[in-house]
Amino acid sequence: MTKTKIILIICAARTGSSVLGEYLERYVSLRDISELFWLDIDKLGIGTPASRKLTKKEQEYITGLSDPNSLQLEKAIRQDPITAINQLIKLNQKTLIIKILFPQISGIPIHELVKRQDTEVIVLRRKNDLARFVSHKKCLITGLYHENDTSDIQVTVDPIELVNDIQWVRRRYQAVKQLCAHYNKPVLDLEYETDLENFDAVRFYCKLDEWLVNFGISTCKHDPISSRFFKQNRQAMIFSVANYAEIQNIYNKQNN
Repeated sequence: MTKTKIILIICAARTGSSVLGEYLERYVSLRDISELFWLDIDKLGIGTPASRKLTKKEQEYITGLSDPNSLQLEKAIRQDPITAINQLIKLNQKTLIIKILFPQISGIPIHELVKRQDTEVIVLRRKNDLARFVSHKKCLITGLYHENDTSDIQVTVDPIELVNDIQWVRRRYQAVKQLCAHYNKPVLDLEYETDLENFDAVRFYCKLDEWLVNFGISTCKHDPISSRFFKQNRQAMIFSVANYAEIQNIYNKQNN
């Protein structure tokens, strides 16, 4: 019998975590619940990532209510996230994939999650910080995510904002690695450019099969399906950034 675990995908925004979750859910024993800890209650809107991803039965199980709304669900997860996860594991009897973006870390018991014996960690990076930053900026400006093409949108990048973002993200990656090392937690490092942007199914699933087998997780898979995700920004940076020459020079200095 396959073991039931938690897989945390820890990363910055716009690094390919949504498509990674989709690829991982091809495994029969894995269940992607995406951004369970998206807890900006002041900006809930009509549907939050958690309420869209969890089934009605799961939402009722977490809240103890027969017909919870988004606000009640988010409050229940915020008040006791560990219990919410345990309830989802019990209900699904599957390994849960939970995506944690860096801004969410301060609001959750990340130490409690990482040190659990049933937790495994994937750290997902995008090597090109400028492309990541521009992609995120386009999303913030347009409100368009995942299935929308933003190739024809050009943005002006604030140099100070870019440098601060790059340095902040790099510190967060370092802190996550230190946290995992503190609890002797091995990390599977994945890179957007190598593993997702230039996706090779055979190479990808061989790597994941080997990793999952180490933890006693079944590698049986569903038949492959067409991904609903595609690269939003297909333009080169020179066409996406209005002040490209200035920004590229600053970005190069950050990498020296």
